[in-house]
Amino acid sequence: VGLVAPHIDPWRGARCYGEAYGALAASLPDDADTFILLGTSHAPMREPFALCRKAFATPLGPMEADFDAIDEIATACDFDPYADQFNHKREHSLEFQAVFLRHMLSQASANGAQNGARAKRARIIPILAGLGEHQQSGKSPATSKTINRFVDALRGVIDKKRAIVIAGADLAHVGPRFGDPRPFDEKERAKLDATDRDSLARAAQVDAEAFWEHVSNDLDTRRVCGLAPVYSLLRAIDASAQGEVRHYEQTVDPEEGSIVSHAAVGFYAR
Repeated sequence: VGLVAPHIDPWRGARCYGEAYGALAASLPDDADTFILLGTSHAPMREPFALCRKAFATPLGPMEADFDAIDEIATACDFDPYADQFNHKREHSLEFQAVFLRHMLSQASANGAQNGARAKRARIIPILAGLGEHQQSGKSPATSKTINRFVDALRGVIDKKRAIVIAGADLAHVGPRFGDPRPFDEKERAKLDATDRDSLARAAQVDAEAFWEHVSNDLDTRRVCGLAPVYSLLRAIDASAQGEVRHYEQTVDPEEGSIVSHAAVGFYAR
């Protein structure tokens, strides 16, 4: 019913992408052909979310947008969901998901006519998640009627179309590249590992508020860029689901030692 995948560059995140989309391929419902993509917006946003009514090009062919579902979500909003749509133009967090999703569906289509038909009709709903005001204050987005209306609209689409929710989200960003005075030593890396896994454990329990509180408490130092899309995924999927952390790793820059951590987490209906 849901997936957290990285959005780090594919050559560094190869195993994590494989674990994520391998898990999705192994458990994708037969009738699932709609995918809600929630991604980090690395550029500032005026509104909490940004929709996009465009197909995403990939080397394997386009991932078409589900215009009807996108319009349904937009109609439910009490803010302009297209105010920040140009953020999509330069944002990789959803582009990489479209590529791997298209690859997964193309592989499935090679295994039978039924899967081939699904690959052709598959549609995405691309959404960038900012939640900038709440990330700055640490206040839970659940206190916002505007955000709750948007999440309710996502749930409506999920229920109607049995859509799968995919969050393109990395975790910590630490080291000289991100403002720290020096690279992390082994002890600091072990502490980061434990802290990231604590966050992931809360996500695996589909406890959106616990995840938000845990990550927002050290957002200035751990710099988890995937807070907004993962939180939004946890709010959107059924609370009875169960998550499974399939993979976690820290990628270390070989030149100056900065670290980006990321994970693959599958969410399954119980």
